[in-house]
Amino acid sequence: MNLTISVLVACLLATVSAKISPGPCPPKPETKPDFDATQYIGDWFQVQGIPNFFTPDNSSCIRASYGDLGDGTISVHNVLTYPNGLFGEICGSAYAPNPEVPGELLVLFPFSFPGQYLVLDTDYENWSAVYACVDLLDEFKFEYTWLLTRDPEPSDEVISTALDVFVSKGISLEDFETYQQGPQCVYEDPEVPSCIDT
Repeated sequence: MNLTISVLVACLLATVSAKISPGPCPPKPETKPDFDATQYIGDWFQVQGIPNFFTPDNSSCIRASYGDLGDGTISVHNVLTYPNGLFGEICGSAYAPNPEVPGELLVLFPFSFPGQYLVLDTDYENWSAVYACVDLLDEFKFEYTWLLTRDPEPSDEVISTALDVFVSKGISLEDFETYQQGPQCVYEDPEVPSCIDT
């Protein structure tokens, strides 16, 4: 590995807490072949997943709200409470670049490259299992997972069903963290101007 790659990796490791491992990403897992974005819109709460730079360890109250923009794209509004107690949010959009593979989405946020959002499976009403992997010069990979549920405090059965999807796709649960949800959560902070209004 040359010096440039080593320095780049060191910088990323200093700021990113996603799962990083050597080698390129594995073959892209199969996504839900009949994924229907219309049924998917609404609020989803992240109850488990691999921590990363935008949802670091000990974050809580993570919610993703999806809407229909009417032009084939989906609005994305993510909120969370950081470990230091501060409220955070970001707005963006998502779309399926290949209509024949509707479960393979790209998410666009300001000042960033498009990110993968692979819907492995969902029942739309209770749970969704989502995965992404980013190659770093074919030397390292960052893996991301989102176990999302409609209910911020889902049953063990709902969580188990979604976890089984990750396992069936060969995705390790070793680095999954549980994110706190519940009545103490603030999903809209009146003191913080919302990006959905800008």
